[in-house]
Amino acid sequence: VNNMKIHLRLFVCANLLLLPACGKQEETRKIAPASLITAQKLYDAGQFQSARSEIETAIKADFKVSEAHFLAGEIAEKLGDPETALKEYVTADATAPRSEKARLAVATLLIRAHAYNLAEQWIARCLADLPSDKAMKAHRALLEERLGDNRKARADAEAILAENKGDVVANAVLAEEALRRQDAANALIRIEAGLSTDPSDKALLQLKAQAFSQQESPEKAIEIYKALVATDPTVPDYRSALAELLAKTSGVEQGEQVLRGGLESAPGNIDMRMQLVSFLARHRDEKAVVAELLSAVAAAPESTAYDIALSEVYAHDNAFDAATKVLND
Repeated sequence: VNNMKIHLRLFVCANLLLLPACGKQEETRKIAPASLITAQKLYDAGQFQSARSEIETAIKADFKVSEAHFLAGEIAEKLGDPETALKEYVTADATAPRSEKARLAVATLLIRAHAYNLAEQWIARCLADLPSDKAMKAHRALLEERLGDNRKARADAEAILAENKGDVVANAVLAEEALRRQDAANALIRIEAGLSTDPSDKALLQLKAQAFSQQESPEKAIEIYKALVATDPTVPDYRSALAELLAKTSGVEQGEQVLRGGLESAPGNIDMRMQLVSFLARHRDEKAVVAELLSAVAAAPESTAYDIALSEVYAHDNAFDAATKVLND
């Protein structure tokens, strides 16, 4: 339910792809550089809410600063707000046309959110504008892999690697393909090739953890996910994967604690809460799931995601009166 809601919001925000940059501000532009610098420092320190307030000040002072919009997108991602992140990345590109990092951020976010149709449109538009953009071609190969067009994905990735053996995204494409074939050894070769270019690439590190899991080396996978969580404590996917590994090796309580720690890091992150709910559904009883959703509803009465999920739990148990009451409320 939450993923579907996010995708619908992404669709609304993606209408900005067709809009030119707008909103020239008349306030003094001396505020913008200072606020941008402060926002970056707060972001680097992990103080994302404060960073958001500061970057909003910078954008109000001068709407046309692409760097401010890009940083706003990064901050929004850290706060579990993908729709705002998408809007800001698109605006970063609009205020600085052909901004490679903004364009790639949009493509990456859309693929990660499984908004594949929008990702396909965005990548095609970017390549029509810059046909020689190798980084965007690599993202196209990644999208092809996710869409199941494996032959084309492999061909495109190999063409990129023929010119640059260390291309991060192209190696990730072939690593995903290898993991799908249960060939963890080959996947690790591709992963290490990409990590030789960027040792901190999080997508490759995730794939490395998956390869270790496939090789039945959960302790190595856990080590990677713990490092990813320490670096990005507000990313639900890292915590969810770590929680599942810990549930199998150390007990359900350990896994649950990882996800609850995520809620402490990002209290308003709906996806984080829903990952916890899914974990409880897999490892606890229905009472634990209902209790968690009731707590979520009380904590975020303005959101309907938890109400819908709770009503589905009730309906699944044939408690239709209770489900109807939740929806009516």
